[in-house]
Amino acid sequence: MGAFFKHKEKDSASGDDCVKLCNVHDIIEAERMIELLKENGIAAFSQESGDGVSVYSTAGFGLYGVDVFVEAKNEEQARKLIDAEGI
Repeated sequence: MGAFFKHKEKDSASGDDCVKLCNVHDIIEAERMIELLKENGIAAFSQESGDGVSVYSTAGFGLYGVDVFVEAKNEEQARKLIDAEGI
């Protein structure tokens, strides 16, 4: 899982690479989604979207939203879970 935290997009063939599952409005929605994924055995993490400059206000709402990432091998299962939950 070492490559899991390299934040790669879906352009690599390695099974340990990460893919961006989606972009959500705020950190609250991202954490809700990550918790659902983790409860179902899928490792996930979030990263602030944008230029790498912090754009969050004190309320945790950013200008560019929050990206949620999973391992490429779990992408299909993660999408099915998210769709089933209506998140």
